[in-house]
Amino acid sequence: MAAGFMNRRSQFQWVVLLAMAVVVPTVSLLWFMSRAVANERLVILQKLGAIYQQRLEHAGDLAKRDASGKLYDAFGRTNWPLTPNALPKRIAQEDGFLGAVCMDGAGRRIYPIPGVDDPADSMLSGGPLTEAWGLEFVEQDYAAAAARYKTLAETGDSRALAGLVRCLAKQGLWNDATAAAMQSEAPDAAPARLLIRPLVAEEKPEGFNELLTQLDGQLEKDLFHEGTQALPSEQNLFIARKLLDSSETGLAPVWSDRLDRLISAEAESLALLEIFPQPAGPTDTLVPLSIDGRALYTIRYKSGSFGEMQLLLDSRGLASLLNIFSEEFRNTDASFRIFDAQGMLLLGEAGEGREPIASMPLPTGFPEGQVEVFFASGDVFEQAANRQITVYVWTGALVILLMLAVGVFAVQAVGRQIRLNKMKNDFIATVSHELKTPLASMRLLVDTLLEGRVRDENHAREYLQMIARENERLTRMIENFLSFSRMERNKNAFTFAAASPLEIVEDAIDSVGTKYRTHGCRLDTEFADHLPDIHADHDAVVTVLINLLDNACKYTNGDKQIRLHVFAEGSNVCFAVSDNGIGMSIRQLRRIFDHFYQIDNSLARTTEGCGLGLSIVRFIVNAHKGRVDVDSEPGKGSTFTVRLPQSA
Repeated sequence: MAAGFMNRRSQFQWVVLLAMAVVVPTVSLLWFMSRAVANERLVILQKLGAIYQQRLEHAGDLAKRDASGKLYDAFGRTNWPLTPNALPKRIAQEDGFLGAVCMDGAGRRIYPIPGVDDPADSMLSGGPLTEAWGLEFVEQDYAAAAARYKTLAETGDSRALAGLVRCLAKQGLWNDATAAAMQSEAPDAAPARLLIRPLVAEEKPEGFNELLTQLDGQLEKDLFHEGTQALPSEQNLFIARKLLDSSETGLAPVWSDRLDRLISAEAESLALLEIFPQPAGPTDTLVPLSIDGRALYTIRYKSGSFGEMQLLLDSRGLASLLNIFSEEFRNTDASFRIFDAQGMLLLGEAGEGREPIASMPLPTGFPEGQVEVFFASGDVFEQAANRQITVYVWTGALVILLMLAVGVFAVQAVGRQIRLNKMKNDFIATVSHELKTPLASMRLLVDTLLEGRVRDENHAREYLQMIARENERLTRMIENFLSFSRMERNKNAFTFAAASPLEIVEDAIDSVGTKYRTHGCRLDTEFADHLPDIHADHDAVVTVLINLLDNACKYTNGDKQIRLHVFAEGSNVCFAVSDNGIGMSIRQLRRIFDHFYQIDNSLARTTEGCGLGLSIVRFIVNAHKGRVDVDSEPGKGSTFTVRLPQSA
């Protein structure tokens, strides 16, 4: 009992050690994984922040270069000192600037174009036009006034041309009036054309649509004329506003929109001129400016060949200079936002609730502001982090599974070793018990014979027969041990040939005959007709039947009735050994072919043997590519059926 207790204690210690060898590293790995997962989000955020910070700084450099490029284009795309009106068209329609003040290399103002007379003043300031003016307004002799105006208009006097157009219109001579207004393509004839247009639109004479089309086409050329005869900026602005404000203009929508933007550029340039009569402030630097309560920006730019320029822009113009950020972060997982010094959004998405992953101030040359990059979707960072975390989790899971597999393998190996140790101990005890009994019997019988303590020759012969039986039993036991040893080392060589089932049965019955007669076993045999040969090792199959017949005798009490039935079934020859013995339960049936397994495993059992017979049977049958079936019930006996393939 003490030995058994110590054995169980040793087994328990092994199990505990193995459990600790698996559980402790697994728990440690899980802890490190949890820390790695927690830190991975911070690491991913730092990595992404560094990447987007580089892209942000790269975009800032591009924005500086892009802004300089736009300023250069504003100077270099056209020879604006010779055609100054080309400048507002460029800055208003293409570059996104509001207005400009430009000086040439000598410091003279080129744009806005300096004015001469106020177009709102009377065109009659005395002199030759006085007579014509009197004929028109005092005497109301429009024909005479028209003749006088015409003579003066031929000298290039734009005021006389306007009077001529006015007098012809008062006489209803619309075609003549229109022709007079259109006779000169010089921009200074624009007041005359502006004068006749609303009258034609109001009176609607015959063919007035054609007349309006002619007037509009020429007025469009007059306004912001890009030639050297451009109208002064104040006069440009006056005529354009008059034309745009007329309720009966009928201007085309495209021209109306373009004219509105040109008027805005001219007006903004004149407003900028009041603040900066000449360009001032740091060059290439955007400076905040307020005009009429509006938050604007101005920048001074110098050109060695043409002079210098003071440009005006609003938040939209500033955004156009920063549009390179839109290009940089297009088709990425991140968005950007640009705020001015007051925290107003200039460009990008507000991204409320989104924390920036990278930020920087606006590049040098731009006003104070902040550029921030953030994830457009909150899931982007989670996806980036989860991808890496998934790698960690799967790696950890695989390592844990590997550790568990190794642990299970180790537990099985240790368990198998424990079972082998137990089997070895049981084997030693069983062998000792099984060998001791026949040896003791033979020793006693031999001593009796040597001492001559026998009654007669028959008595001595009986003792010798008993010694022979014990010797036969001992030989059979040793043969089983040797067969088991060869089986374990897989070195059992079989000689396969065509073998007769009847001869095999006869040899097996001869081997167990003495034992059956001694124990009073009745053996009934039944053979089918015309049994085919089997492909087998004759001696090995004899061993199979001997073990089955021996077990049938061993585990049958009282009236031992054993039956051996040999028959053909399909392509097999079957050997069925039946008894009326103790039978077996389902649990016992599962283990009867295990090494050293015995139904009665105690040392005080009455049956002989060491639990190797059936394991040897199964080994031999499997080697012959056959099958062993068992049918048994407790108290009703057992039937072992061996099926072996026929010889081809």
